[in-house]
Amino acid sequence: TADKERLAPWSIRVVDVASGIGKEVWKSGSGEMDSFSRLPMGENQLQWAAGDRIVFGSEKDGWAHLYSISSNGGAVTALTPGNYEVENVTWAPDRSFMIVASNARDINHRHLWKVSVTGEQLQLTQGDSIEMYPVLVSGGKQVAFLEATAKTPLLPYIGSADAKGARPLATQTPQANFPSSQLVEPEQVTFKAADGMEIHGQLFKPKNISGRAPGVVFMHGGPIRQMLPTWHYSYYYHNSYAMNQYLASRGYVVLSVNYRSGIGYGRAFREAKHRGPRGASEYQDVVAAGKYLRSRSDVDGKRIGLWGGSYGGYLTAMGLAHGTVPVGYGRALKARSRVFADQRGGQMEIAGAFDSW
Repeated sequence: TADKERLAPWSIRVVDVASGIGKEVWKSGSGEMDSFSRLPMGENQLQWAAGDRIVFGSEKDGWAHLYSISSNGGAVTALTPGNYEVENVTWAPDRSFMIVASNARDINHRHLWKVSVTGEQLQLTQGDSIEMYPVLVSGGKQVAFLEATAKTPLLPYIGSADAKGARPLATQTPQANFPSSQLVEPEQVTFKAADGMEIHGQLFKPKNISGRAPGVVFMHGGPIRQMLPTWHYSYYYHNSYAMNQYLASRGYVVLSVNYRSGIGYGRAFREAKHRGPRGASEYQDVVAAGKYLRSRSDVDGKRIGLWGGSYGGYLTAMGLAHGTVPVGYGRALKARSRVFADQRGGQMEIAGAFDSW
């Protein structure tokens, strides 16, 4: 199948520059999860660390994680084990530790952790906010980052690299006329697709809702993305979040769907079988989202629409064409039909924001 054709076992080698002699210190397995994949930590997917250790990213356990190994080879230490993914990484000047952003302990948020090259961890942020793009300053003693909540867009903060607690750097948080009080806090919901796959989403409910309101299903682009119950860290999806808030303010119940092929839920979810042009297995998640809205007592099942951009626009068009999603209207933004033949997920041309994936 197309998936098996993309198997890419890999290894790490250390080479002496003077002699040109190298040796293999680690080798991946040959299975699908062992295959090399471009991970969201970017250039930090392979780094030389303190104590002559090599830190590398791998999905060998099914999730995007960091591992370390001696430059002489030997046992591998899992630095970030668990059912979550590491996204941003910034290194201390002495290369003894990193600050990482991940969805550990809360799969639909992003928080910051201090992780040493020997495996010790310290959680620096928590709660209903997200924190992204950490940068170590003051010789590694402080960390600056961006934080957002359901009602406040990304703003710069700074805190200690050794303890919880941070203060805002912005003088106005946010500008005085920003309509924070009019925004809703999305509810995190889950539902099952027809094949049993659990799907996560965020539900935007109008304030003071009474009776049955019209519903809208939103599908992000990519598809290697994840929508969050806060203002998004990507400019493109920051605007999508604003649109969902606007629709809620106009009386719509909006369900933002993290359908399969997206990030945050492991490699098997991101590289779901028969995804994209190979069968669009993610389409059944859109069908399930429509059925979930129709089942709610606060939604008028006869008035459900779809909207999405880029790959989400493609899924919107599928929903209208197939007629299997219980909707009456759809809006596709920047939907394209040209497929990159060499793209891993068979995804459509991206006509929006690019990120580290």
